This record gives sequence, C-alpha cells and structure tokens, in this order.
Amino acid sequence: IDAVEIDKASYYQARENFEESPWKERLKIFHSDILQFDPGKKYDCIISNPPFFEKDLKSDDDKKNAAKHDTALTLQQLLEAVIKYLEENGMFVVLLPYHRINYCIEEAEKAGLYLSKKVLVKQTK
Repeated sequence: IDAVEIDKASYYQARENFEESPWKERLKIFHSDILQFDPGKKYDCIISNPPFFEKDLKSDDDKKNAAKHDTALTLQQLLEAVIKYLEENGMFVVLLPYHRINYCIEEAEKAGLYLSKKVLVKQTK
C-alpha cells in the first residue's frame, strides 16, 4: 500500500503511524504533491479523501485550506491523476461531502470513469 501526503506534518504523522502498524512492511508513504508524484507503476485500487470544499467555508489558515479546500488540488486534477495511475480495470474510491457527489460523478464520467457503487454515510451524534 502506497500513500501520498502533501502536508509535511501530516506526512510525518502518517509515517509514524505506519511504523507502529503490524503491516508496516507493506506500507509506504511518499511526501509529495499527487500532481508531481511518479510511482512508476499503476494501481489496482486508488482511495482518496480529497479536499472537501470548493469556494465555501474558507479558513484564515492556508494549511487548513489546502487540506480541506480545492485550492491546492481540484477535483479535475485528482481525476487526471487517477486516470494516470489506475490500472485499466482498477477501482477508484472517493470520500466526498454530499453536496459534491453529483458534480464528482459528472466530472468522472467526462474523464472516462463510471460509478459502479455509491454509499451514502450519514453523520450522527
């Protein structure tokens, strides 16, 4: 399992977590922007928790905005990376807020990716 993290502090935290994992020999993390990442291979499955927001709920903290908003990575850019790194019959799994689902499906279809299953998760107290 390869992971990519652009934020330096998050990268170090994830690396530390990987070292504590019973599967640490199977885990590798790269400190990179996904747009600059070049693994030299393709993947059977890509899972992404991309920036959630687009033009809403901005913070005064640029690092928070980069993590939670599409200022550093747009959905279209993410889909381009997925197309580049995904095996022909691979699976892309993405976690998005409800209000971005239809937009994501439309953009994915434009990129040649098609929905096979949608799971809706409801937040509870």
